[in-house]
Amino acid sequence: FGAIFLVIVPLIITVYLLYWSPHDSSARQTGKQRVFGATYMTMNNPYFQMLDAQIQGHLEWVLKRPEYKYLSENNSSSEVCPNNPDLLPLLKAWITEVLELHADSKFIHLGADETWFLGTCPICSKQDKIAVYLDHVSKICSFVLEQGRIPMIWADVFQRENRTEEAGQLPAGTILVDWQYSGTPPYPGTEILMKSGHEVMGASGAMIGWWEHCLQVISEFQS
Repeated sequence: FGAIFLVIVPLIITVYLLYWSPHDSSARQTGKQRVFGATYMTMNNPYFQMLDAQIQGHLEWVLKRPEYKYLSENNSSSEVCPNNPDLLPLLKAWITEVLELHADSKFIHLGADETWFLGTCPICSKQDKIAVYLDHVSKICSFVLEQGRIPMIWADVFQRENRTEEAGQLPAGTILVDWQYSGTPPYPGTEILMKSGHEVMGASGAMIGWWEHCLQVISEFQS
């Protein structure tokens, strides 16, 4: 969990990455002071602040702790099981902490990408992969929307499973961020995403040509 600060200067974009763990003992003692300090330092500059979280994959920092290992998907060291009944309350609690620390931030990126172990545990393997994924991600997106914020997720899982059109089932207001590992746009998957009814943002080295859209989002945030 963390925050990304983009300070916009003519022809230059400076990115500040601030990561903190709400369930690390040292971070709990000093994390709020550090986060508020960083937010204050950028207040007088034109900036675009985006919060960052992970809700399924890339959670090594959580699952390395013995008390959270039981949340893993099929003993994965980086991915949690969406069907674990303890997961949703924990994610909501952690996200709430981040939102409270950044009351003025409009967006939160929930990750949800590269879920390589999706549907491999004894419970999830008996269900449809994308159905499991959609149910989990939709619950978190809905929670974020209820807090008055805008959720963003990577769209690679839908494309990897060749079910890109089902991204349209996510809660209205969710932004799909299209990460492409290689190639030249326009991509067939991107064109399908753009028919989902959701706003689509291109974001990766392969999608650098979408800079005008990123500037549009920044402009809307500042207005």
